[in-house]
Amino acid sequence: MGKNDQEVVRAVLAGDKDAFGSLVVRHSARLFRVAFRITGNRADAEDAVQEAIVRGYRRLQSFEQRFSTGCAWFPLRRSLLPEPHVPERIPN
Repeated sequence: MGKNDQEVVRAVLAGDKDAFGSLVVRHSARLFRVAFRITGNRADAEDAVQEAIVRGYRRLQSFEQRFSTGCAWFPLRRSLLPEPHVPERIPN
């Protein structure tokens, strides 16, 4: 039987950089579905998932404890959202 997410994260943090790939395989389809619903465009969704995965890898240390609750990917899903648009203020 394969490792659960928390075990995989611990392996990555212990130096097994290839182990992160199993998390990507396990969760990328779900992340893509979320990204596609947000963007409505396949290419943009694929880009968003790639960015979320990179961010997730960089921040893996902070996600480690949350894997046991099943909500560790929520920050990654949030990263799929576009940056908020702030309208430019027109001077009077």
